[in-house]
Amino acid sequence: MPKTINLDMNPGESIEHYYHRLADAADHRLIRLEAMAYEPDFEGVKKFAYARAMKNLEVWGGNRFNTKMPESVNLRNEKIADIIHFLQSPTSTKTGIVNVYKKRAETIKQKYGIDLKWQDMGRLMESFSDDASGGSPTKIKALGVIKQIDKYGVEKALKKNPNVSDDIIRTVAENYLNNPRYKDLINNLDLKTDPSALAEILKGLDV
Repeated sequence: MPKTINLDMNPGESIEHYYHRLADAADHRLIRLEAMAYEPDFEGVKKFAYARAMKNLEVWGGNRFNTKMPESVNLRNEKIADIIHFLQSPTSTKTGIVNVYKKRAETIKQKYGIDLKWQDMGRLMESFSDDASGGSPTKIKALGVIKQIDKYGVEKALKKNPNVSDDIIRTVAENYLNNPRYKDLINNLDLKTDPSALAEILKGLDV
């Protein structure tokens, strides 16, 4: 179980010490995730919070957070915000990764009888999350309907959005997940007749 990290400044703590304390904690997590990627069933751990941290680090330079503190107050605050976001992500720890995806996979199995491994659950959600950051108005609209289905149920959600059909939801989902690795999983989901199953799979895109 990872040690709980105090993300607030301690009384009397200098901003420089605060910055380096958080950055050091984040770097230790990156190292643990890199080592974990060699463990059975955890080969994909670098696709989650780790991948987003690496994208942030491309901006800051290097592959670790604990470098010289930016002199600009704005840049310093932005980097600290990136570090905190990583540390708060459930998928920055082994326990968090298992809890996030294992629980969702179990929920889908109970509700819909779809037997997904938690690792496949993670790959599906991360793939959708990466592509959903931008896209056409149709994709964005379909994503909104998917979220409404989750909240209101299929009939009410589609009634609220008469121009968006089950077919569009299915097409968008298949576009997002158009990858050979997910082919069998997609084929096992009858998204047209049960788009609420897709809504369940796409829950929690903020991990």
